[in-house]
Amino acid sequence: MEKNWGPKIIAVAVILVMLIPIFMDAVSNTILTEVEYDKFNERVVETSNYDFALFYVAPSSDDDIKDQKNNVKKIVERYTSVATNKTLMAFYIDSTKLSDGEKKELLGDDVEEDTGYVIAVNGEVLKTFEGSLGDSELDDVVQVYSTNAEVIPKDMVHYKTLKDAKEFTTLIKDKKKVNMFVFGRDSCFYCNQFRIVYNTVIEENDIDSIYYIDSDTFDSEEYDKIMDSGLMIPAKCNSGTEKRLQEGFGTPLTLFTKNGKVIDCIGGYTNKSSLLTQLKTVGILKAD
Repeated sequence: MEKNWGPKIIAVAVILVMLIPIFMDAVSNTILTEVEYDKFNERVVETSNYDFALFYVAPSSDDDIKDQKNNVKKIVERYTSVATNKTLMAFYIDSTKLSDGEKKELLGDDVEEDTGYVIAVNGEVLKTFEGSLGDSELDDVVQVYSTNAEVIPKDMVHYKTLKDAKEFTTLIKDKKKVNMFVFGRDSCFYCNQFRIVYNTVIEENDIDSIYYIDSDTFDSEEYDKIMDSGLMIPAKCNSGTEKRLQEGFGTPLTLFTKNGKVIDCIGGYTNKSSLLTQLKTVGILKAD
């Protein structure tokens, strides 16, 4: 007697159709999206609204690359839920497909390895790391650069803080060197975004004259003394009107001082390229 395979075939087909989404979800959770070099800048631009992208650059021929790609994806996804007003993205670039010039553009002029990480925030490349990072190191990097940077591990902090108002007074009276003071607070989104920027700039340029003053944690009496220092906020950083520091301001506020006076300022957040230009203008960095 001939068997009727029709119902069985239909049942198997239905099961396969039901399993496809599960399979696709499993695959999508273990594969890091690969981008070609010519699409790199497009992906960087996609971070223009304070978003974050991590590019893992490594040769596809290495056996351990697959595991590290999975680690990168998982770590970025872990911080996606705690990021504030940001989209977190992760990509893979196969370094065997890159020319020497393209490797230098991605990982820096002194690159000696084919492996590294490129971090983009707010429409620009902010930081590169050459070589492999361990899981804990990578976790710290993603935490600091992708979220609000409310807590930066001590070994990653490069800006300075003040002991008291007396130290502030001494520094602003310096006649030979320009000092930069960032007034902010850890509960301020843009303060934390800017902190990532100047912390990176300090590290890359070996600057020793940038200070962060957190109004939430600084001793209140000492902070009041700083406010009463007599410094003036330039009009360009206060809606076109010059005013005294003690009259109040929005955060972050950055003041550049020399010989007891404010010589320039930044009102609010600014990106890495703009900050570098400003630092050259005031003399903290040498002009090209």
